[in-house]
Amino acid sequence: MERPGETLSRSAFRSSYRADEGSVIAAIIDHARVDATDGPQVKALASELISLIRDAQGNGIWDFRQILQDYDLSTDEGLALMCLAEALIRVPDSATADHLIADKLSGGDWLAHASADRPLFVNAAAWGLTLGQHVVWLTRSIRTAGGGGIKNYSLDSEPERFAPR
Repeated sequence: MERPGETLSRSAFRSSYRADEGSVIAAIIDHARVDATDGPQVKALASELISLIRDAQGNGIWDFRQILQDYDLSTDEGLALMCLAEALIRVPDSATADHLIADKLSGGDWLAHASADRPLFVNAAAWGLTLGQHVVWLTRSIRTAGGGGIKNYSLDSEPERFAPR
């Protein structure tokens, strides 16, 4: 079903959610083919896109490269984020995604990545991940404490609802 504001390609994308991979690839493979004469155009477009991305991100508080540098794969936190991103691509349902997010956020020293000498984007990410970690810890401790008033009042239905539905 096409939603208001969606393009035809987005609607097609939504309808292919959880479709058989082989049939989806067979249907779109011809659109991905380029011949030898397209090489220079492809290279020029790729170079232009890379330049645009680098120019847009190179001098602002939202430079994503700063996150990649701070959370590189040599840190526990960087490895957890990479595993989380990779796994969420393949997660079949929201409940599994919630457990995966809770598992990856519960470990690591996220707040160690926040400091006055780091860019705003890195600090915002560090504080957001730390907050998420504390929500996971609080939820787990309330569950293990058993039938307390807080559990019955506010956290009984879906306490670890992190992933979008």
